[in-house]
Amino acid sequence: MKRIYWIGLITAITMLFSGKASQAQVSGLLEGGMMQFTRTETGVTQIGLQITGKYAFNDNFRMGANLGYYLRNQQDTYLGTYNTYTMPVTVLAEIVFFRHDFSPYAGADAGIYRQGRTGTGATSDIYTGFAPLIGFDYTVSESFRLNANFKYHFIFSELHSTNALGVNAGVIFDF
Repeated sequence: MKRIYWIGLITAITMLFSGKASQAQVSGLLEGGMMQFTRTETGVTQIGLQITGKYAFNDNFRMGANLGYYLRNQQDTYLGTYNTYTMPVTVLAEIVFFRHDFSPYAGADAGIYRQGRTGTGATSDIYTGFAPLIGFDYTVSESFRLNANFKYHFIFSELHSTNALGVNAGVIFDF
C-alpha cells in the first residue's frame, strides 16, 4: 500500500509541474447520479446528488473535493420502515488527457463514506474508501460545460467491505 501511495504522489507532483501552463481555474460541478451496490445485503440502487469544487493547476491536472448524498426510498421489512443512504465526503485528483470541446479524464476520489438508515432502527457508520473514475467534460461555452463520469467505489469496514458502481452526469460552471 505504501508503494501505491508513493507512486501516486510522485505522479501527481510530476503532472502538477509538467504540461503547458494555463491560467489557474476554479470550477463548480453539480451532478445527479446513482450508486449500485454489489453486496447482497446492500445490493440496492441509491439515487442522489453530488457537489464538487475543482481547481485546475494546468491543462492536465486538477484537484478538488466532493460532497454527495445518495438515498434509497422507503423500504418495508419485518423490522419496520426505513430509508438507506450513503454520503461520500472525498477529495479528488484528475488527469485530463487532452483539452478540447470533448475532454476525457481519469482520476480517483478518496475519503470517508457515511452510510446508514433513517426511520425505524436508525443507524449510521463512517467508513473510509476510494473510487477510481473515468469521465469526460463537453464544453458548451467559455464558462459552462457538461460532465459525465463512472466511478467504482471501494468502501472499507472491519466487518465487511462493499463496492458500488457510480454513474453521474451534471453541469460545470467555471469561475
